[in-house]
Amino acid sequence: YELPEIAMITLDNTNEYFKNFSSRNCNINAMVWNEIGISVASTIYDRFFSKIDCGISAKLLLGISSASTNIKNLDYDLLSKDSVFLNTLEMVSAVSLPTDLDTPFNDYTNIISNRLKYNGLGFAFDFGFSYTEKMKIDNTRRRRKACAIPITPYFFKIGVSLLDFGVIRFKSNSITNVFSYNGGMLLDFDSFNDVSSYKSLVETLSMLLYEDDRQSFRSDNYFLGLPSALSVQFDARLNDNIYVNASWIQPVRFFTHSVMRSPQIVLAPRYESRFIDCALPISLLDYHRILVGLSARFSFVSIGTHNLLNLIGLGDSYGLDLYVSLRYHLLKGRCNVQHDACWASDFR
Repeated sequence: YELPEIAMITLDNTNEYFKNFSSRNCNINAMVWNEIGISVASTIYDRFFSKIDCGISAKLLLGISSASTNIKNLDYDLLSKDSVFLNTLEMVSAVSLPTDLDTPFNDYTNIISNRLKYNGLGFAFDFGFSYTEKMKIDNTRRRRKACAIPITPYFFKIGVSLLDFGVIRFKSNSITNVFSYNGGMLLDFDSFNDVSSYKSLVETLSMLLYEDDRQSFRSDNYFLGLPSALSVQFDARLNDNIYVNASWIQPVRFFTHSVMRSPQIVLAPRYESRFIDCALPISLLDYHRILVGLSARFSFVSIGTHNLLNLIGLGDSYGLDLYVSLRYHLLKGRCNVQHDACWASDFR
């Protein structure tokens, strides 16, 4: 798109003055939310060497803030770094802030103090199933403790899931504006010198286009979809300790305005043992950017990142993450499998 190019590069480049620029079908969406969920999974088929599991997660979504801009058509001539000649503008914008819409942009104290205020409510679901090709038939003997359930080795697993199918309705500190202009007008950036808040920003633009600061207003609430995706996973066993996993994540849009995640293909070889795991995920982000990650587990502590090179200061920056998890089974129980010579080899 030419819009970000103009914003970041060419405003001070006099060679670009008196040129025409246009952007079409440009979507910019961002959202901050918390979620509370419950998950249920069950085995629906288990006979001989085949097993099918399915699961579902239901989540309550608490929206904190969001912004959505859909530019269908923007056509303008750049005259100088201070002005443009606007030919066409077809845009829908929706914003929900953690503070009042009249709050000045530089009122950081008010913004920070309200950063966890909930402005929206919604629901979401995850659903998926997996097929496992086992190496041996499970022992059907009933066991009273979770720790007594043996680990069944497998040749491979394949799963399909739908992630983050849901939407949040923002209705507090929220506003939706629609701008539709076809004609031609000189737009001077100095006209925005007195803008101090988001509300004054959209009212100023509406006044310039329609000579009415309320003409662009549409509603004080809107819906914004989650970054839904279709995920396919494949996991294969090479030997008792070496496995390899392949995943494909493809974003899908169910709502007109939605946050979109990047498509991703991941290949992750890993080593597994009772107390130590290690994986090296290699990701193809957006089908053209390669990321290399690293994760490790030591007993019940796990730590990892999807972008190791960026974390240590090497390579281009496409994002940064670092995750740490603690996992302990409270209801697993304690089993002394050494006293059961017939079954001891089934446990790890």
